[in-house]
Amino acid sequence: MAALEKSKYETFVQKWHELDNKTAAYKIAFPASLRWKEATVNNKASALSKVGEVLARYKELQEISGARHGVTIDSLMAELNEIKAVALSLETPQCSAAVSSVMSKAKLVGFDVVKIEHSGTIAVGKTLDDFYSEDANVPTKP
Repeated sequence: MAALEKSKYETFVQKWHELDNKTAAYKIAFPASLRWKEATVNNKASALSKVGEVLARYKELQEISGARHGVTIDSLMAELNEIKAVALSLETPQCSAAVSSVMSKAKLVGFDVVKIEHSGTIAVGKTLDDFYSEDANVPTKP
């Protein structure tokens, strides 16, 4: 796939890939958005990142990056397996720095994506005093 026809979309994708931040990428690609509310920019950036051609181009850039640096999921797994073997063979293992390095490489090529699932309810209009007084076993706040 070649660069996207819409230059602003291409700029967005490249900056998103470079910065790993959709909102910052959107602000660079669409400078007028600097005057908008942050929530509006976030929503627009999120929506644009889900457009088929944009997402396909982003994934293509990730693959190009991974190939250029010779990093694949298989190579990362091989390194982790090697670290695990060394860690198990040492009397006092000190491998956290090595694991951190491998995970950093995974992040750089876009293989490590953090997904957060939100659940539960938010207590609106309550103060800490309300929470303290709801449970008879917890002393009230002085």
